[in-house]
Amino acid sequence: MPDSENLEPLFDVLRETVPPPCYEPGAPLQAHVTNLDASAYLGRIALCRIRNGTISRGQQAAWCRRDGSIERVKISELYLTEALDRVQADSAGPGDIVAIAGIPDIMIGETLADVDDPRPLPLITVDEPAISMTIGVNTSPLAGLTAAAKVTARLVRDRLDRELVGNVSLAVAADRAPRYLGGPRPRRAGAGRAGGDDAPGGLRN
Repeated sequence: MPDSENLEPLFDVLRETVPPPCYEPGAPLQAHVTNLDASAYLGRIALCRIRNGTISRGQQAAWCRRDGSIERVKISELYLTEALDRVQADSAGPGDIVAIAGIPDIMIGETLADVDDPRPLPLITVDEPAISMTIGVNTSPLAGLTAAAKVTARLVRDRLDRELVGNVSLAVAADRAPRYLGGPRPRRAGAGRAGGDDAPGGLRN
């Protein structure tokens, strides 16, 4: 390949070495959710590998959830990847990796199946977060000043909530009662008023 003008020799090796997708002809739809993404416009996006059957934009599917329940959902958007771009598609089949929008609470490991013959695939488990972090009230000398406007607990919580849409490695819990580090909240000139953006309850990630 060092003498080649492009990557075609590498692609030839991949085509000769990597087997084509195995599937059962005529089998009902089985699409395994293997990852998640998020979009400000579409919300949560499920990245699925189609094991059997075909899936089309606008069709009804059976959402086989982790708790064993099955819910009918609509595939509102369907995307395939071409080169580095995600492009809208009308349908996809076995072996395709697709991005599906329209199911806000779908999780990794669940299955999208045929509504008339739902066959869930084995669940994929996701490890619990390995690092714990507690975010408390900002009691630094910058508290209440313009320089600290982007690190208030409310804004940090909003940012974490947005990240949770497509990132299953996070778990966020919020204490309802305000928690202050080092005793009562200090009162001094320039500090924000009590109950303002710089004095909400702490967050625990």
